[in-house]
Amino acid sequence: MKRLYLLSLFVLVSSAAWAQNAGDILNRVQKKYASLNNVCATFTQTFEWKLANETQVFEGQVCTRNGVQFRVENSDQTIITDGKTIWTMPRNARQVIIDDAAESPEDNPFLKTFMQNYVDNYKPEYLGEVPLGGQPHDHLRLTARSEDVFAKEIEIWVEKKSLLMTKIRQIDVNDNVSTYEISKVDVNAKLTEASFRPDISPDYEVVDLR
Repeated sequence: MKRLYLLSLFVLVSSAAWAQNAGDILNRVQKKYASLNNVCATFTQTFEWKLANETQVFEGQVCTRNGVQFRVENSDQTIITDGKTIWTMPRNARQVIIDDAAESPEDNPFLKTFMQNYVDNYKPEYLGEVPLGGQPHDHLRLTARSEDVFAKEIEIWVEKKSLLMTKIRQIDVNDNVSTYEISKVDVNAKLTEASFRPDISPDYEVVDLR
């Protein structure tokens, strides 16, 4: 009985330590990203559509300045925001859709950082240290605290040395899986206001929703 009690106590203490470790890692990663002002990275997105049993792969680049201005480019479209206006340009449509950026961070995913979303809406679990790309990473699973969020489970791989995420895997409420593999991160990218203003061709159709 004593051995069983000690074993149970060990499991409880270990579980609490791992949970605390996961939350601590997530908070340190959040602070790391909050400290970055000019960042660019390339990414590969693999989308697994469960209902149709199809897989799509996109490659692109994302740049952000001060956590408010974003430029996302992939083979499908370009999305740019200066924090006040959002321009969406589908690749093959020769069209630009213009809209206001919502003033509320809760209503605008560009203004509410994804890391703060992770901290607020997900319960973290530490899965262990794993090698990835030749570097040691912390592997975390984030489980949604509410059924109201679209992504019910997220896994992230955080490089221990840089505290940067190099892989993110998300399962949504429809069991579709999106995996992002992030590389070539430049934390000192030379970005200006002009980097977040679109170069619109004169022959583009303009759809202004403002």
